Amino acid sequence: MGAALIESSSASAERTATAARRGDVLYRSFGNTGQTVSVLVSVVRISEKPLPIASRRRSSAPPSIAASTSWTTPGTITTVTARRDGYRQKVFLMTKVDGRTKETAAKQLDESLKRFQTDHVDLLQFHAVIRMEDSDRFFAPRGALEAFLDARKAGKIRFIGFTGHKDPLIHLRVLDMAREHNFRFDAVLFSSNVMDWSFRSFIHQVMPVALRDGIALQTMKPWARSSFSKAKWFRRLSACSTH
Repeated sequence: MGAALIESSSASAERTATAARRGDVLYRSFGNTGQTVSVLVSVVRISEKPLPIASRRRSSAPPSIAASTSWTTPGTITTVTARRDGYRQKVFLMTKVDGRTKETAAKQLDESLKRFQTDHVDLLQFHAVIRMEDSDRFFAPRGALEAFLDARKAGKIRFIGFTGHKDPLIHLRVLDMAREHNFRFDAVLFSSNVMDWSFRSFIHQVMPVALRDGIALQTMKPWARSSFSKAKWFRRLSACSTH
């Protein structure tokens, strides 16, 4: 699950078409959704203890929580309070499900809403699209897309996206199948770091297509799961940059 700050309607009216800064936080348009959200989204893992989205302490950084049904230990009951102190209306709330069938995806979404004590999320994403056949399963009869569309009609979600960090060709196949089914995703999430430019590049292959179609872009793994910081070449580069 993820959350990003939302601009007030008055601030949104004053922003530029591309970006605007409010205090220490930079906001940008979120694709063609009409929503303006904070650029930075932090990631934490949730535990068995209740975890409030909002703190009473004001912070210059955008508060964010990221989780997924596949990240939690089987049998673990997790609770994140999304309504506390009226904070739910101030964040763009996101979560992901990895169920490939209509029934499984719907069940996972309902469990997430219950755990987070809210009646809706702003963005629901089809999680971990890492196989070519994942798009077939998503768009198949009784597939996850049917659960997403039912949830949107019921007011449980506002926007639909998908995520993955395996191969840009897999992402492109999802987007191709979406066009074949006369469907457009609102958002896409993929990995992006210095190595992306030279091997299976999401930036070069997926980003232009998403921008063309007005799909909101999200990126992850800028440090490649911390592997960069452990590499000798990165430590040498870091040492050089301090002089």
